[in-house]
Amino acid sequence: MLKDVGRTTTMYWVDCDTYFGPDRRRAAKMRLMDRRKENLARRPPALNSALRQLRFRVIDATGEGAKAFASRAQGVAKLAEIDREPRASAMLARLAQHVGTRGVCADLRETLYGHLDTIHGALQAA
Repeated sequence: MLKDVGRTTTMYWVDCDTYFGPDRRRAAKMRLMDRRKENLARRPPALNSALRQLRFRVIDATGEGAKAFASRAQGVAKLAEIDREPRASAMLARLAQHVGTRGVCADLRETLYGHLDTIHGALQAA
């Protein structure tokens, strides 16, 4: 959600167990039917911090944890897009799709580290 703070516009970000990404809630006056009652929205993390956090989550990226990892990777892809890192965003989106489809059946953790290193290298080159 974008909020006007003085003359600048601030985007808020949600980081919890079930969702990682932009705050999608409506304006405060329109929240009668929202499922999420607690306000978890904060300023978005730096892209490098989000990539480090994603790297820590590789450990749990097997079976059902692969879906959570894919969701988190998709959120980091959106963050990269917002930070004007289109190459890293595209790589993260492909990684999220790959893990979401194949990670439930196979253990992809070893290859995930390599992919995350490549993505981090793409940020350093930019």
